[in-house]
Amino acid sequence: MSTFSRSESIVLVVDHRGLAFDNVATALKAGLPVEIVYWNDYFSIRRIVNALSFAHPKIIHFFWRDHLRLFLEELIRADALALFKDTHFTFSIPDHLRQDLSSLKQFAILPLRATSFVVTNDSLLNLYKEIGIFGSPWGVIHDSSKNSRVEIPIMKNFNGKLRALWVGNSQWGKSLGTPDHKGLQNVIRVALDEDFQARHSVELIVCDSSKSKFSQKDLRDLYVSSHFILQASISEGTGLPLLEGMAHGCVPITTSVGVVPELFSENLKSLCIINRSYIELRSKLELLIENRGLLFSLSAESQACTQSFFSEYPESRWLKFFNFVERSELPSSHLLSHSPSPHVIEKTFSIRRYPKVLDMIKQIFRLPYALRNYWNLFR
Repeated sequence: MSTFSRSESIVLVVDHRGLAFDNVATALKAGLPVEIVYWNDYFSIRRIVNALSFAHPKIIHFFWRDHLRLFLEELIRADALALFKDTHFTFSIPDHLRQDLSSLKQFAILPLRATSFVVTNDSLLNLYKEIGIFGSPWGVIHDSSKNSRVEIPIMKNFNGKLRALWVGNSQWGKSLGTPDHKGLQNVIRVALDEDFQARHSVELIVCDSSKSKFSQKDLRDLYVSSHFILQASISEGTGLPLLEGMAHGCVPITTSVGVVPELFSENLKSLCIINRSYIELRSKLELLIENRGLLFSLSAESQACTQSFFSEYPESRWLKFFNFVERSELPSSHLLSHSPSPHVIEKTFSIRRYPKVLDMIKQIFRLPYALRNYWNLFR
């Protein structure tokens, strides 16, 4: 495996402690010498800028692209781009949100200063290659956590009462106009109402991170003791709870979102909910509950699929990505520092459709620029 000469100066910026991005970053830190910075630990963006400027990281990776946008906008306002003149900025696109033209324009600042970016599934890879506004993604790096990789197969007992588990944030997407994006209220709870649970001797377990926080150990114990892992999202970048549940032998019933098309065997694909309806979910559950023998084989198949899926550990992919970034030329900050106005960003969005023209412009403006004064950060 290749090595990264400045790996000690890689910073991963995540949103909250204990949520999905943190789980991914924490698993990555176990295999690579990186540091994690939590966006919500700081009272202002300026304090994050201050902290990172003194750290002098070689690479700063933002798991949430909105954070990089806000970070760059603050550097422009504070006239402090020069503080990061030797730093590569990178980001992830882990979801299918904000793909319309007006939303993409909000992020047109990113390709001016970001070196590269990654996506979390093949669908996003093809989509952003076609969109082209950010350039072409470096590639796919699948989300992974400690709970998504289990070395020893788990043998479940499918006799007696069964447990169906849903894990996620029920409020995710609410601010973007999709109040039940995850399908907990209108699909999961309706399908497994009290009458259904009583008639079929099945219990619905809901771990809603918007209500309570659950540790990785808490979730691991639930995965081990559950028989089904449910997912009814409109879209997913990965669907990490689904991966984690399958790694622990839970039989998945899900919409075909995130990594499902890449992860599932042909047998497991038959468990996908095509129309995202509670009737279809209920029908598939009833079929499996009445055929306990099938559950044993599907449980083993779920575990085999996740083990095969991570035949190349994500840490290896991240290392290759960071090596690529370190070898890449730093994007010039000249366009940002001299032309931060919205209409210039708008023009840059249009120019980005013609990469050769954009590269020519970058070469023209790739001129030495003076270091800004540190006190500008605090004025």
